[in-house]
Amino acid sequence: MIMMGKKWFYANGEKTEGPASESSLIQMISCGEISQDTLVWTEGMTNWTSASNIVVQPQRTQAQNVIECPKCGANNHLNPEDDTNALRCGKCNGELGLNPFAVASIPERNDSAVITEPARFKLEDAKSEKERPSEEMKMKIKAIYPVTAVVALLLFLIVFVGQRDYTRFMANNNGTVSDTRTGLMWAAKDNGNSINWANAKRYCENYRGGGYWDWRMPTAGELAGLYDASKSRPGGLFIIHVATELIDITDLWFWASETSGSNAAYFRFANGKRGWDPQSSDISKRVLPVRSGK
Repeated sequence: MIMMGKKWFYANGEKTEGPASESSLIQMISCGEISQDTLVWTEGMTNWTSASNIVVQPQRTQAQNVIECPKCGANNHLNPEDDTNALRCGKCNGELGLNPFAVASIPERNDSAVITEPARFKLEDAKSEKERPSEEMKMKIKAIYPVTAVVALLLFLIVFVGQRDYTRFMANNNGTVSDTRTGLMWAAKDNGNSINWANAKRYCENYRGGGYWDWRMPTAGELAGLYDASKSRPGGLFIIHVATELIDITDLWFWASETSGSNAAYFRFANGKRGWDPQSSDISKRVLPVRSGK
């Protein structure tokens, strides 16, 4: 039975509503706003319980079985067997309110739900429990981390390092090409004709590509930096291997700045080999000016 004078709280989904008076609670039950399974609680109760456990058949006196009509003043006798929820005056048909016998006739449940905390906390805890990852899931996540790190590293190497190699050589649109790896600036094409070592050195010193005055003959090691066996293209009558197509190479042998007596070094773009030839030799020899690039 509803404990008179108490203020009641009731569960509404994940929320806790209230307080409501006992009469308001009875009216909500009779109107279907809340059901007999709705969890309710009031001060002094240890646990929340369903409404069906606290609403029982009231014991009424004969005097309590009479309701006076507020409209016409007629006394209306209540019939305990009447299960009509809303009562009306027998004389004027005015509304008398809810039938207390019908409200009190809610059957008790054998499977009434009981919770030990306010409804909102219980429901929130249940929700968070579902969202909490299991131990098996945690192990899977730990196993994925190393793989993810390796994949990220590979992507970095492919995208950034590969991109840097791809854009290693940059055309300056002034007859020069910059090598971003070595910091050297090269002429965009060689001298184009057979030349001996002395004339090759003079050609480089007098070269004014891009408006610069500090051009020189490259070393054999600098020329080797342009060699790439994985890249092939025609160079005169032969196949040469140069790391970039931005530089026009027209033959196999290129003079280098190193000398030894009457001989001078050369680099061969057909196979990447270095050697020595007399400085007076000019057969199939070319020269490619270079500068520091700063």
